[in-house]
Amino acid sequence: MLIDTDAKIIILVMTIIVGAIGLGLMLTGIRGRNKGIRSCPHCRHLLTTENDLRCPECGRHAGSERRALRANRRLVNILWGILLIGGAIFCIQQLGLDQVNIYRRLPDRVLTMMLPYSSGQGRVGPQRELSERLTRGRLDDATRAALFERLTRGDGQALPGTPQWRRKYGMLIQSLRKSVAGDDPLSQRFNELKPVVDMELPRFWPEDLPLFGMLRMTRFDRGSDPAEVRIEGLEKNALTFIHHQANRSPNPLGLPLPEDRPASIPVRIMTTDEDGDRRFHEVDVDLQARSPRAITLEPRSTSEMETALRTGVFAYPVSFHPTGKPPWSLRFQPRATRRAGAFQDTLVGVEVDLLLEDKIARRSWIWWTPREADAAWETIHEHPELLEAMRTRPDGWSLRITGRREIAARALVGSHHPHRHYWEGTFTMPIETAVRSGVIQPREWERALEEPDHKDQATTGSSIEK
Repeated sequence: MLIDTDAKIIILVMTIIVGAIGLGLMLTGIRGRNKGIRSCPHCRHLLTTENDLRCPECGRHAGSERRALRANRRLVNILWGILLIGGAIFCIQQLGLDQVNIYRRLPDRVLTMMLPYSSGQGRVGPQRELSERLTRGRLDDATRAALFERLTRGDGQALPGTPQWRRKYGMLIQSLRKSVAGDDPLSQRFNELKPVVDMELPRFWPEDLPLFGMLRMTRFDRGSDPAEVRIEGLEKNALTFIHHQANRSPNPLGLPLPEDRPASIPVRIMTTDEDGDRRFHEVDVDLQARSPRAITLEPRSTSEMETALRTGVFAYPVSFHPTGKPPWSLRFQPRATRRAGAFQDTLVGVEVDLLLEDKIARRSWIWWTPREADAAWETIHEHPELLEAMRTRPDGWSLRITGRREIAARALVGSHHPHRHYWEGTFTMPIETAVRSGVIQPREWERALEEPDHKDQATTGSSIEK
């Protein structure tokens, strides 16, 4: 699609109006004036004197009574009507074929003014066009500064710091952030932007399981160091996580929610800018979403399902990256279940144990829906000494896959379809190991090993200290 939905609707409405005007012009031109009334065919002056066919205005003779009663058609109106109708038909056709891009030739200032009136969704739009111009370096410093001011103001439907603001302007502000050099005066202003944090709750959920949500955070600071995130109000003690802005798995953070969940939870975030200065942010995450609709999850297991998991999803070696963090990675392909008909309407939630001679070296929870095939995972346990043996012992490794209902239910978060089944079963399969070169990026979220001691400093330069 070359025009976003809002702009497409506006253009379509304007095209219909222009087509209606053209139709009106053509009909009036064909019908003409003074139909059934005696008038001069040359100047359209009324012939009031009965049986007198000479026009008192221009002096020309009508020729006959029939010609004096004939409608005086307007050729110019007919031609304009045909032109407008043809243009409207062509425009509607091009909209249907998605061949119109109205943004490429618009100036930067006009595109910036259009931002509040565009949805920001779709493959193109003012946001997409400005983002491409930023990537190509086509915006000067003054234009980038004006664009930054426009983005940080937001609008009535997308206030700064809200998930709506992130969805509408997030892509553009990230492109703007990448286009700014470190010595640019605009660079430090990105560190002042508050991260956007929100919790997504499921639409459908089994009543007998504790509710589960997915926390998502988007940062705009230019620092490369990880952020410390402290979440309060979910457990007796605050939860502390490390958030990596550059990561290999941009997945939200899965969190169990208490039965009597509060209206909101406070999240404290400490970021570090390029100069090493720490900045402290506080965000309240709203949990007042409507309660999910109750469903039941029934187990389902077939040989076709197990075959798809064995030969499609987990048919990859465990990799050891000497320079990675963490150095061990398990590759899997959830799209293999989308191609398997047996997994229709069946959630997948598995406990994956990496075994070295029946000893658990690593345990992970992985969940996804075959329809979306977008998996999320969490590392439950790692045994560093056993995993270190991967360097020297390539044999004796295996995977134990176990389907569990409480893990599969997590895949309901973000799903619009009320799944009724989950895969239940267990099997063990041998797996190869491989040593790979290159740096592997860390996961987006990891649990902090030590609880940092948070000390609130002044508003400017406050920090979370260990």
